[in-house]
Amino acid sequence: MGSTICLVEDELLLRAMSQADLEDIGFEVIPVTTCQEAWQLIGSGTRIDCLLTDIRTPGPMDGWQLARQSRDLVPELPVIYVSGYSGSETHPVPGSIFLTKPYRLADLEEALSALGLAPEVQPQIGPAL
Repeated sequence: MGSTICLVEDELLLRAMSQADLEDIGFEVIPVTTCQEAWQLIGSGTRIDCLLTDIRTPGPMDGWQLARQSRDLVPELPVIYVSGYSGSETHPVPGSIFLTKPYRLADLEEALSALGLAPEVQPQIGPAL
């Protein structure tokens, strides 16, 4: 089984595209719209191998707060922040990675690899040697 990513993105098209890209390269994805939904998921004990969160989502909790609270429950949880917002005030958790929107799939793959996450290895289909 591949690594499971909790994808927090409030924009429907971006969420669908990111989910499809991640699944195409072998990751399992649990997509949610808000940080509150992600927090409920993480708090429920669902296995999450990486939190990939937009910083600005609807509701009282932002991606910075979600990552801090999630790390309180799961101290080694890998975190990747994404945002199109270019504000200078950041509050990342240690060891996290920040990607600026729009990002390329290659950038996301590189970030996941840097955090030690690997997709599910797909068996090679071909003639027996």
